[in-house]
Amino acid sequence: MDRRQKKSREAIFKAFYSLVTQKKYSDITVQDIIDRADVGRSTFYAHFDTKDALLREMCTELFDHVVHDHDAAEKTHDFSGEANDTDSIITHILYHIKDNHCNIAGILDSESGGLFL
Repeated sequence: MDRRQKKSREAIFKAFYSLVTQKKYSDITVQDIIDRADVGRSTFYAHFDTKDALLREMCTELFDHVVHDHDAAEKTHDFSGEANDTDSIITHILYHIKDNHCNIAGILDSESGGLFL
């Protein structure tokens, strides 16, 4: 993925995270996401088939991040150099839940909770 694609994808994720804290998942439209991300509709659909696909990808990236080796510390925690044992993975997940509690609560509070789980 080139730099421009990464930038668009990050803008879409950031917009979606922001919207989830303000609206119910079912009330968020692709138009809301692209307006907030300041990207075109074709850019959104080049990355994701649907809003549900965006949510699935967001969750996949989070959990892939948690279970793979970590090269550097993050803002609120540092698992670099840690073994990927069950305790570390669960603790890392809990840090991300704490750091993103508004986003995760918004997702779990709606019909999207099943997709997240």
